[in-house]
Amino acid sequence: MRSIGLAVVSALIGAAAALAVMMGLGHMGAPKPDEAALRQIVRDTLTNEPQLVVGALQALDQQRQNASDSARMAAVAANKDAIYADPNSPSIGPANASVTIVEFFDYRCPYCKRVAPDIASLLASDSDLRIVYKEFPILGPESLVASKAALAAQKQGKYREMHEALIAQKGELTDDAILSLAQGAGLDVVRLKADMEDPAIMEQLKQVHELAQALNIDGTPAFLFGAHFVGGAISIDQMKQLIQQARQPS
Repeated sequence: MRSIGLAVVSALIGAAAALAVMMGLGHMGAPKPDEAALRQIVRDTLTNEPQLVVGALQALDQQRQNASDSARMAAVAANKDAIYADPNSPSIGPANASVTIVEFFDYRCPYCKRVAPDIASLLASDSDLRIVYKEFPILGPESLVASKAALAAQKQGKYREMHEALIAQKGELTDDAILSLAQGAGLDVVRLKADMEDPAIMEQLKQVHELAQALNIDGTPAFLFGAHFVGGAISIDQMKQLIQQARQPS
C-alpha cells in the first residue's frame, strides 16, 4: 500500500507540474511558473490532507475492479459453452440443475483442499445443484500428474472417486502415492497409467488453461456460481448465499 501511495503522489506531483508548464507554454505572454515551488505546494497539500491519497487509491482500485469485472462477465458470456457444457469436463449433479458451480482447482492447493468438504456437503444436501470441475494444475509437475490421473480415471467411470481421493490426500502427491490412491479407489491401475498418456488429456488441460486465461484466472480455487465469479476460498455459508442469489430470477 505504501509503495502504491508513493507512486500515486509522485504521479500527481508530476502531472500537476507538467500541466503548469504546458499552461505557461500555451500563453506566450504569461510568465513560466516556478516548477519547484509548484511541486512543493502539491507535496504540502498531500502531506496535510492524506485523505486525498487514500481517496485517489480507492477510486483507482474501484475503477480497475469494475473494468476487470466487466471484462470477465463478457468473457464468461463469450465462453459459455466451454465453461458450462464441455462434455470432457467432469461434473456431478443433474445436467438441468437450477445452479451450476464451476471450480478451477489444483490438487496441491491447500485452499482447494479446505473447501472440498463444503462442496461435497452442498452436493449431498442439494439435489438441484451441479458442479463442473476444471482441472487447473498450476502448482508444479506433481499437480499435472494428479490431474492427468483424475481425467484418466474418468475413462473408467471413476472420476469422482479419484478426485475425492486426490483432494483429500494430506501428503505429497508423488507418482507412487497417486497410483496407490487410484488402487484404493478401485481403479485398474495398469489401464490408468496407459490412459494418462492419451494426448487428448493434455489437450483438455491446455483448453482449461486457455479458458482460465480468457477469464483472467491465475490462482486456485476460482469459482463461478452461475455467472458470479469468486476468486479464492470462501465459507460454506457464503457458498449457500451465492447459490441462493443464483436461483433468484434476474
